[in-house]
Amino acid sequence: MALLNKKAKATQKYSYLIDGIALTLFGIAAIAWPGLTFVTFTVIFGLYAIVSGLVHVVSGIVSVQEGWKSIANIALGAVYIVAGSYVLNHPKVAAMTLVLILAFSFIFRGIVDVVVAFSEDNKRKALVIVGSFFAILVGLVLLRYPVGGGLAYVWVLGVYALISGPILIAMGIDEN
Repeated sequence: MALLNKKAKATQKYSYLIDGIALTLFGIAAIAWPGLTFVTFTVIFGLYAIVSGLVHVVSGIVSVQEGWKSIANIALGAVYIVAGSYVLNHPKVAAMTLVLILAFSFIFRGIVDVVVAFSEDNKRKALVIVGSFFAILVGLVLLRYPVGGGLAYVWVLGVYALISGPILIAMGIDEN
């Protein structure tokens, strides 16, 4: 049992690192190339969503003994994989609807992360809560302005990624 718990913690550490690195790279691409066509940007997001979804699913499966937290992680991963797959299969349609899909996924992620943060008692709780509330805020802004300009949309997501990515990396590095 102790070996399984150690394996789950190591997997969680690497899942934070991989997800954080992928999110940071996504943010750099969004900020560095804001003139990308909306469809190209959508495809880049689709790739990130699938990577992040796979990381969440694997992390949830490995830590299945933790109960509902692993189920929430698997559910979040499934949402990301479905969203990413849809985006890659329908980039032109998805470019128009991605704002709403992302808004709801950010809100869902923020809520799940807040619930998980309050159920844990460790020193990274503050990082999780900050990242969670930022995710919810970005989701609400995207819901409020779904037809906003593509450039502002790219920048908002890029800024979110550049803030949340390093938070995830710090959580992976700080994981005991």
